[in-house]
Amino acid sequence: MTGERNGTKNGENSTSPGHRFRFPPVLWWGYSAGLALIAGVNATSYRMEAERLGATLPLAPVLIDEGTSVLVILVLTPPLLAWARYLDPTRTGVLRAGIGHALGALAFGVAHLGGMVLSRMALHPLIGGSYAPGPFVDRLLYEIRKDVLAYAGLVILAHLLDRWRRKSDTAPPAPPPRFEVRDGAHRAWLDPAAVLTVEAAGNYVELKTADRAWLLRRTLADVEAELAPHGFLRIHRSRLVNASHVREVVGRESGDFAVVLANGQELAGSRRYREVIAAVAARHKGVTA
Repeated sequence: MTGERNGTKNGENSTSPGHRFRFPPVLWWGYSAGLALIAGVNATSYRMEAERLGATLPLAPVLIDEGTSVLVILVLTPPLLAWARYLDPTRTGVLRAGIGHALGALAFGVAHLGGMVLSRMALHPLIGGSYAPGPFVDRLLYEIRKDVLAYAGLVILAHLLDRWRRKSDTAPPAPPPRFEVRDGAHRAWLDPAAVLTVEAAGNYVELKTADRAWLLRRTLADVEAELAPHGFLRIHRSRLVNASHVREVVGRESGDFAVVLANGQELAGSRRYREVIAAVAARHKGVTA
């Protein structure tokens, strides 16, 4: 398991139990690596302390003990994060959240200790040893202090993830694309989706929308390079068309074709560009070629 998976398909963020988002992969792997590093440091520290006291402490059993602790925490992290988000006090109330976290911390401690004990009992014999956990309640009282701190840290992490998700979800949308046109002293910025056609007119190009035409002192190739990413296609050496406005492509016996726009306007196309316009126009619902 690489993260929390409790919520909606579109990744909407909410603190309600019916919504979810993925645990950011980079954060998950960083979190896992951090726990593994702590386990390694603890294992080597225990061995160094034993040697300082004149005792011999094999490294393998200590690594198993620390590693199983990390493994169980990783398994418990996603449901714990989901539980912490479910108990958001702004939704459940402070009292209910407090009771829920008290029960959650106890359940986390019991599950952590139980998982560690079972894992160690299974793994120690593989290295020729054995594991005697001792009285469960005594071990629980010993471990619960550390587990409460770990639980509190994960609750804080859950709320930080929610805040991060809210911030990213409420970021202002990117501004819509704009195409600058100048007609004498008149300057305007058009949405490329509103442009129907662009045609060469001598040293100018004529750009047409549904309600007016603009005469621009630019080359058709220059305008084509700017508008191509917005779905504009060259259907003739002197003509571009916005593919989103194409309703029909009609073939001619000569090999040329005609493009019919949604407003009924018909434009002549050259056989040189037939394959391009036909292939793209065919993807539009209701377009025939």
